[in-house]
Amino acid sequence: GQPKTAERLYREAIALEPGHARALNNLASILMARSDPGANDLYHRAIAADGAMFEAYNNLGGNLMLMGKPEEAVWYLEAAARMEGAAQEPQLLFNLGLAYRKTNRTEEGARLMRAAVVLRPGSKDYLWDLARTYLYSNRTALALSALDAMHRALTPNGWAGVLAEGDGAGVDEYIHAASSRARRFHHSLPPPPTGPPQKGEEKGVIIYLCCADDDELRDLHWSLRLLHLHFTSRFAYPVLVLHDGLPSLAQSSLRAAAAP
Repeated sequence: GQPKTAERLYREAIALEPGHARALNNLASILMARSDPGANDLYHRAIAADGAMFEAYNNLGGNLMLMGKPEEAVWYLEAAARMEGAAQEPQLLFNLGLAYRKTNRTEEGARLMRAAVVLRPGSKDYLWDLARTYLYSNRTALALSALDAMHRALTPNGWAGVLAEGDGAGVDEYIHAASSRARRFHHSLPPPPTGPPQKGEEKGVIIYLCCADDDELRDLHWSLRLLHLHFTSRFAYPVLVLHDGLPSLAQSSLRAAAAP
């Protein structure tokens, strides 16, 4: 709650003991939270001081992903995953799963994200990225089921309410049995329309903002595809994508997704 005070104290501790791995790791995390490029150097120093501190490996891997370097992140996250007790650390499992997805190892990524969700079923972030992972591999029913689980986990009763409904033994079983709500939604969708869009009295425009990172660009591709399938193929609303310097190839692929 007091990062400035914590930073000062960690720096004082490191001045007295330069190899204090815990202080180095914690100071790096404070710097990471404000996108300070000095964080990685401190994580490396923490690892050099204590090669068994999986938190430093995990945090460094997470920061490398934030920097757009998932290939480098995998090495540190895999090293952490080999350490004792790592299988019970949901954030490590999630980070490694995310790094695998970002390096096109989608199946392995989904497996690790599922393990993270089992350990921390109330995490909307874990469930959201599990849904994205399924969506990117064209498993729409599972993506919907994971989103359904995320919605239910955010209700006042959380997973206690879900279990009381008798929907399954736990979050993983709930998602991968394909929840009844997701099945109903997925199977009730009308077939893709044929013929040109209906010309009506449209007086609006659909606007998207693009894109903070590669995953958001992938999200937008899927969103435009699904929007066309279920809406703009029937109702001729214009779609406007606002961006800042998006490469021309990415712009062309988005146009193709919006009107295949």
